[in-house]
Amino acid sequence: MAPSTWSSPHTPCTTSTIWISPCGASANWPPLAGKVVLVDNVDPRGHASRRWLRAQARRRLLVDLRRHRRPIGEAVELYRLSTDPAWLAHVSTDEFLTPAQFEHLYDAVFRWAEFTPMYRDMAMRWLAEDWLAA
Repeated sequence: MAPSTWSSPHTPCTTSTIWISPCGASANWPPLAGKVVLVDNVDPRGHASRRWLRAQARRRLLVDLRRHRRPIGEAVELYRLSTDPAWLAHVSTDEFLTPAQFEHLYDAVFRWAEFTPMYRDMAMRWLAEDWLAA
């Protein structure tokens, strides 16, 4: 079976949404084999301000230039796109789960999943084999 992704950033994330959307019909739950890997942004404040987003873009530009992580033109273009007013208007209105909310919400559906915090992201890894063995 080919891997699939599902994303809808402006849909409220609820347990019922998770049951239906990424996994198909709930009658097929739980799958007998497979893996679910989910990575999403989390923020203790629930959102990222435009000021914070611009500061992050500046920091990324400086790191890219100092450490030669990308060509200069690419680094400048990334900064320009990251600070574009239309982009900032879009991403500054996103609402994020807190790390605790993320773990609580996804653990309710994916029992025995492993959660890994990654700065402003959280990853979840769930294996059907772990669920069946429990």
